[in-house]
Amino acid sequence: GPLITGVAKGPALKALRAAANRKRSRVFCLDKDFAFARKPGRRPFDYAGISRSLKNLSIGLIGAHQCVNASCALAALEAIEEKGYNVPAGSIRRGLKEVDWPGRVEVAGRKPLIILDAAHNPDGARSLEEALKPFNFRRLILVLGIMNDKDIDGILSRLAPLSAVIMAAAPDTRRAAPVEVLLERLKPYKKQARPYTSVAAACRAALKEAEKDDAVCVTGSIYTIAEAKKCLERLRKL
Repeated sequence: GPLITGVAKGPALKALRAAANRKRSRVFCLDKDFAFARKPGRRPFDYAGISRSLKNLSIGLIGAHQCVNASCALAALEAIEEKGYNVPAGSIRRGLKEVDWPGRVEVAGRKPLIILDAAHNPDGARSLEEALKPFNFRRLILVLGIMNDKDIDGILSRLAPLSAVIMAAAPDTRRAAPVEVLLERLKPYKKQARPYTSVAAACRAALKEAEKDDAVCVTGSIYTIAEAKKCLERLRKL
């Protein structure tokens, strides 16, 4: 089958092309075989595909990086259509507009703004950093829990400088980085960092700390997001 990739250059693309050549698969690359265009500050985007173009598409997910994901999905749909499946343009527009991805720049509350994002690597942290820019808030309070086998320093290099206060916690899994490790890695940023015994405790403290015009961002791992969502659900029922 064909390979559709958002990797436009570099060693990753070279490896993908080599694997595709071994399997005699066609390769369709973003910015070469298909592309998207979006005006700064606007969410709708235009798609120029392999054989079709679609204008003024709205996507239900926040963040410019989601245009890359959506474009890859649209290119995959074009490949499917070559197999005889017909996907009407109206269905594409509706699907993009209504798509929901929990834990990916998910707005879970307002006043204070609560954002959940499972940025578990430097690329994800960079995408979150960009996605936060359009939001208006006074201070960013970070609830942070990261797996020990991840690039902790790479994640912190993107997110720690944005934060006024950092609530560090370890999700309930053996893979989680101990709170002491997070606090040690946070020292170079000279940020106010506080340890908590659980993600739920960190979330409760963050919400108590936050003013109405602040933002609370829970991030670092899908495990962290899962525990935060349970905590928020319990708080809503009180």
